[in-house]
Amino acid sequence: MLARETADSVGASIGAKFGIPFESTFVERNGYRGWGIRYVAQAEDGLTFDIMLSASHHHAEAIFRPASFGGSLVRALAAGWQTDAAAWTAEVASLPASITLTVSVDGEIRNPSAPFLAHPVRDLEVETTTRIADRSETGLAAAVTEAAEACLALVLSGLTTEGPLLPFDGLPEGAVARVEVNKYERNPLARRRCIEAHGATCWACDFDFGGNYGPEGTGFIEVHHRVPVSMMGGVPSRSRARSSAPV
Repeated sequence: MLARETADSVGASIGAKFGIPFESTFVERNGYRGWGIRYVAQAEDGLTFDIMLSASHHHAEAIFRPASFGGSLVRALAAGWQTDAAAWTAEVASLPASITLTVSVDGEIRNPSAPFLAHPVRDLEVETTTRIADRSETGLAAAVTEAAEACLALVLSGLTTEGPLLPFDGLPEGAVARVEVNKYERNPLARRRCIEAHGATCWACDFDFGGNYGPEGTGFIEVHHRVPVSMMGGVPSRSRARSSAPV
């Protein structure tokens, strides 16, 4: 069983890369028992999910599972992939060669290249596995992180047509607020691809949070578009890495 510290490290790493928050959680479900990471910022919307983490002697594994009563998330994912199958196909094609992918839909293992048929999906599991080349604590965490990052990227690809996960701070119970603004959607996958292309060092001043603050700052950076998001009109960029920069 993985240590909680490994789950903490994985959650912090992919949370910084994708710009969404995770918390470590101990998961006991469907025969699995161990540490994983959980997204809970939109629990009231039914969008909570777990990425269960494990490692054998040779392999690290990450498994996406919607939380209990996660039907709305499953439906959103299925609708996104059925509407835009190319989003899933592109993300599968971009997986590192070291990643093995298994997809289970309604309890049935499907062809990973095209697993979503045009009918309602009730249950979904996405599993990514990679080989552990280094059994040290650092090497183990790196392998589990690689598997978890690939798993999350696949899941987020299904939410691009429904709107990405948008973390927010909840209001106190009973508070009254009336807000009328334009909200411009952001895509966590675009953030990840920008950082992969340019690194997590500020383009303006060359500041590196990891280099200055250690592991807790690794990967921490904001990503800004060279063309303001408000001027894009919801049209997807075909060259996300070139149209944005870490700042």
